[in-house]
Amino acid sequence: MVFLKYSFLFIWVVSVSAVVGVMHSWHYVNLSPSEPTALSIENYSSNIKSYGVVHFLTPACSCSKNIFNHLMSRAPYDPQEIKETVVLFDDHQDSMSSKLQNKGYEVLSLLSSTINKQDKGSVRGVPLLVIYNKNKVTKYVGGYSEQAITPFTDINVAGYIAELEKGRTISSKPVIGCAVSKEYKKLLDPFGLKYREI
Repeated sequence: MVFLKYSFLFIWVVSVSAVVGVMHSWHYVNLSPSEPTALSIENYSSNIKSYGVVHFLTPACSCSKNIFNHLMSRAPYDPQEIKETVVLFDDHQDSMSSKLQNKGYEVLSLLSSTINKQDKGSVRGVPLLVIYNKNKVTKYVGGYSEQAITPFTDINVAGYIAELEKGRTISSKPVIGCAVSKEYKKLLDPFGLKYREI
């Protein structure tokens, strides 16, 4: 009887540890594009005078929601100078799209199931930030911060652009948030605890 009790306790501890380990790993995996130069911005870019900014987000991700709240707290940049676009994955309930459009942002809604076909798997996770110049050359692809995005994270896209205008290169920050590519959803969440097909 004592053996069964300790066996059950051992199995329970191992099972809980495995589930917690999988859930905890979601916040530390770098989901940056494997080949940033392969990321095609043709579908998201516009003709601009200086720079264009593309925010890749999804309502299913708390980090994306923090970026969304940041965007809603300010007006879009002057579109004559800096064109700002938000690409939303799986905004089935239109929870972000209409609010961003009403605020003045250009919004493109996509299904995450199609991103691999369009971008050859380059977009693996969100929130992802892309900055390109007037020649549509990508100058930055990466995250918004070195850490997972929280409500207290300093989001300073204007600072990135100021550095680029000085001719400086910006080191890419990791994309720590939520997977959008099907392959990474399966890899990070084999039990289907976080990523469920809708």
